[in-house]
Amino acid sequence: MPDSTMDPLRPPVLPAHYPRTTTQLLLALPGDPFVHARERGARAWQALSELIEFLPAEQGRLREEFTNLRRQLEQFEIHARNWRIDGDQLRTVRRHPPPPWGEERVRGGAPVASEPAPRHHQDEPVFGFAATLVTVRDHLAVTAGALTGTKAGAMGTLHALYLAGRVVYGADAAFHLAAMFTAAVWDFERPGMPPLPSAAGRIELRSSPRAIPQTRWARYARLMFLQNRVELTTDAGHEVIGGSEPIAFLMHVAPPTPGTAEFLADPAQRYLPVDRFEDLGMIHFCSADGYSLGAVAVADWLAQPGVVVGQPEWTSLAPVELSVHAQVVWALEAGGFVAGAAVLGAPMRRGVAHPPLHPSIAARSRRSRAAANAADAPGSGPTGPDPHPGVHLLRPAPHLQPYLGQAASRKQAARRHTRNRLEVGPASPLQPWLQYLAAPAIVIAGLGLALSDSAGWVVTISMLVALLAVIEPWAWWAGQWLLDRDWRRMVAVYRPGGSPEATRQFAQRAELRFDGANIGVRGAGGHEAWLAAGSDQDLGVVTLVRLTHEGHTWAFAFADRLERWRLLLPAPEWAPGGDVEGLAAFARRAGLDLADAYTPPRRLGEPTFSGRGADSVRRSRGPYTRAMLWPMWWALGVFLVTIAASGSTHQVFLLTVALLAGGPVVVRRVVRTWLQGRSRGSAPGRMKTTNGSRGR
Repeated sequence: MPDSTMDPLRPPVLPAHYPRTTTQLLLALPGDPFVHARERGARAWQALSELIEFLPAEQGRLREEFTNLRRQLEQFEIHARNWRIDGDQLRTVRRHPPPPWGEERVRGGAPVASEPAPRHHQDEPVFGFAATLVTVRDHLAVTAGALTGTKAGAMGTLHALYLAGRVVYGADAAFHLAAMFTAAVWDFERPGMPPLPSAAGRIELRSSPRAIPQTRWARYARLMFLQNRVELTTDAGHEVIGGSEPIAFLMHVAPPTPGTAEFLADPAQRYLPVDRFEDLGMIHFCSADGYSLGAVAVADWLAQPGVVVGQPEWTSLAPVELSVHAQVVWALEAGGFVAGAAVLGAPMRRGVAHPPLHPSIAARSRRSRAAANAADAPGSGPTGPDPHPGVHLLRPAPHLQPYLGQAASRKQAARRHTRNRLEVGPASPLQPWLQYLAAPAIVIAGLGLALSDSAGWVVTISMLVALLAVIEPWAWWAGQWLLDRDWRRMVAVYRPGGSPEATRQFAQRAELRFDGANIGVRGAGGHEAWLAAGSDQDLGVVTLVRLTHEGHTWAFAFADRLERWRLLLPAPEWAPGGDVEGLAAFARRAGLDLADAYTPPRRLGEPTFSGRGADSVRRSRGPYTRAMLWPMWWALGVFLVTIAASGSTHQVFLLTVALLAGGPVVVRRVVRTWLQGRSRGSAPGRMKTTNGSRGR
């Protein structure tokens, strides 16, 4: 059976504390840490090599600096090639990470500058470059010295992890330094035609995929660029940037802060890794004084970031000499951010450091952070409260059902993932207390009712607590599910059905939906992404492109008017048996043109909408089965102990508790089995419209 901790698509176990060292940052990432070290070092070396060749001839000093960084990275590859770790050992280390004794504390992502960005772009073409270059150079020099002074054969696992953490941290910093400087050189040396502002007067971006119970934010979360302001609709509400303080320019910075490691360490467990999150970076909306008024992550507003970045290479649209062009130049154009800047009338700058927060936002952020730290102070642990990220990052919504109340504290998060405890999972803020009190309440109420004809106040309260403890998780999940469900009537729905290439879950859940203005895609895991249709004159999908190679169809792409792919679906699963009639009927109903393109097949790294692999993407599934069966066994145990007692009140109570705790588990299993049975016999490629007619 595969080890989940070695699966690069599955997040690792939550660290006990906020990652503060290079080792902790490395262990917080999914996948094998030593594979990370080798891959990150190789891509940083490539980015530096390309930049050295791309630099103008007069940039001799910078070419020497980047050459020195590349030389240091070459030493890493020699030592890292033999590092290995098995799954069991990695799981143990992640559950009990090494103490940070002797390691310097670092922050993931790009640093936050202490001074605002200059008013004039010419004063600092790449914001924060000089200071960041010195930091990266010194870090790589110390790491190279540590590697040189250590014998590979005498290196223990923990020491190798320490060095691998330093390698990944330094290589990532060098890569993003080279990538953002490459983008700045490209903007200066090969400027393109400035985009015209949208005729509609706005650019509207939609969220990346979400699964139940957060799919409503895939439908309704928006990032809208309007004249003189930006409006965001997220799970936190509606926010306007540029209303009181005008937006003077946008700044593209990579990598984001906080990064994936910090979000995975969130004690509320709200977020999952987003493809290309670090590489695509974030965009700050800055005031004329150079302060950040707020920021968004580029990958958060793309349905498939890997497809957006991959299209230039797959179709030869990007310059072959620059591998980073697709993520620092093309992605902003194809994603709509450059068009959004044109609507704002604000230029796009580059940076390797985040501009500081605007004083008004910083004061508000400090107050909220102080309140959170005060609430978590008793359980913050030896490392102290979580640090302030220093940026105002606005994300569309969580990926998972979050823990609430005391369960979202650092203390409870550490207990969940460092001790063998049965956890009910995310529920209402009452859940931590109910979980502690459930078993004693069942025992007290059951014995009290069995030994006495009249229930006193202690027994009555125990009965209420026991019933609430077993009802609350299921009721909370049902409420979230009903709140998240899309009750709208669709104009057209296409379901690919079953096929040998797809799992039963894919045949059961996968579908395309058209509501009259937007196209929705649902994958095997219930994840949804929504794209604007032809009504959006700028980014709307207008064509369904069949991608073929040597007479074989390998994928379908939803493309906009400029032939930029918004989303890619593998053909074997979405058109089973090569039958495209149902998919074509859906496209016509949605007002899409049909086209063909010749492109060699590529491996899609994102399994969200694939026929296989979507189950590796974590999602919320409701109360955990084992934890809900635990109060059922307590109730049945007390029932057996008191079965000889007179009266039936205690028996009714205990059986009711057992039924409420374990009954939904059985029902969920039966329903899931029934749905999977239906999906096996479903016909492939069926399309339904509002009048009930169907097409193959």
